[in-house]
Amino acid sequence: MQIQQFVTEVQRQPVFRQDGKRAPNKPLTVLFALGLAGRCQRVIRYADAEQRLTELLIRFGPPRDNPKPEQAVWRLRDREHRRYRVWYIENQERVGTVGDDDPRLSDLRAHAAFGLSDEAYELFAGKPHIARFAAECIADELLPDTEREELLEAIGLGGEDFADATQAQQADLELHLTEREQVLSRRSRRYAAFAKKVLAAYAHRCAICSVAPKLGERHFGLEAAHIRWVQADGPDTIPNGLCLCRMHHVALDRGAITFDRQLKLDISPHLTRSGGFDDWIGRYYGTRLQAPSRAENHPHEQALDWHRSQVFKG
Repeated sequence: MQIQQFVTEVQRQPVFRQDGKRAPNKPLTVLFALGLAGRCQRVIRYADAEQRLTELLIRFGPPRDNPKPEQAVWRLRDREHRRYRVWYIENQERVGTVGDDDPRLSDLRAHAAFGLSDEAYELFAGKPHIARFAAECIADELLPDTEREELLEAIGLGGEDFADATQAQQADLELHLTEREQVLSRRSRRYAAFAKKVLAAYAHRCAICSVAPKLGERHFGLEAAHIRWVQADGPDTIPNGLCLCRMHHVALDRGAITFDRQLKLDISPHLTRSGGFDDWIGRYYGTRLQAPSRAENHPHEQALDWHRSQVFKG
């Protein structure tokens, strides 16, 4: 197995998106195991990983009362009755099932351990720079840029680079790095065109706090945020965009804030009311965002509905 084969195998999972809803539990679970492999850990007991997996799925998955990490761990063992090449469950024969192929949780906790398969583990064992590269490729399809580095840190692959790779490892990465750079270059050009349209429509002013920093003739500190993420087939159109300062862009992508169909700001009840809260966000609760002057450029209701149901931590 090669790095690109591993990445492709994970990205082929059919549940990345389901009926318009985000369903990233399987790739997030693989990323958890990938982080372990980069630190030379092949398998982990489900009972020891359950809480950490739950926290990961809550942080980076769609809002739900019970993320059920056991389902992703169990169902990764095969796809359409074919063995899933990257996954391994130890003692799976001692785990009974209930309902629609759900594992009996007591069995999973008592007997099972999981991790990458032998052939996948060999790619990444003790090679955090290579594990990070694969994780970045997978994360590119899951989350917007504002969330990606935090995900890598959460799985134990934050801050690694390729500087410590051996010559052989560098050679192994070179082709794939070139391919990824091409993908990122195309994405960068696409985002630049989208950002130019959105920022102009909002007159280079944050739609929430009205900040419009400018040095000489150049604006700075403002970003075009997708309401419905590109990773969820969100279009690069003005009605799917907001001009926001960096702080409010991250808050939107994190699910700390959202807007209703009347374009009024809502704040997650889970957001910590720490020092400075009222200044940067609290005082805008219930206020209407400063929409573009042209009605056809106002945020699209369907995009707002998607963000509220799939991202907002309500």
